[in-house]
Amino acid sequence: MYLLTYLHTLLYLLTYLHTLLYLLTYLHTLLYLLTYLHTLLYLLTYLHTLLYLLTYLHTLLYLLTYLHTLLYLLTYLHTLLYLLTYLHTLLYLLTYLHTLLYLLTYLH
Repeated sequence: MYLLTYLHTLLYLLTYLHTLLYLLTYLHTLLYLLTYLHTLLYLLTYLHTLLYLLTYLHTLLYLLTYLHTLLYLLTYLHTLLYLLTYLHTLLYLLTYLHTLLYLLTYLH
């Protein structure tokens, strides 16, 4: 009888141990899934940082496009000023020619 009580207690303890191992298996699976989730969140953090940097790059390229357009317009303005300088020089020479002709008219 004593032996049966001992075996019964041992089986009872083994049942608790089995239940504990079963729960530890679930806990291990949960931790494994949480590890995957943590890795996924880590990758998403890197992706978020990359997208943030790409947003800055996009803004920079947008500003560079505006700068390029401005430089293009300034090139046209420079060409226009260059032509106006030639026109001014031509008008200056024509003024001298006109003055010379005016003087020649009086001298003649």
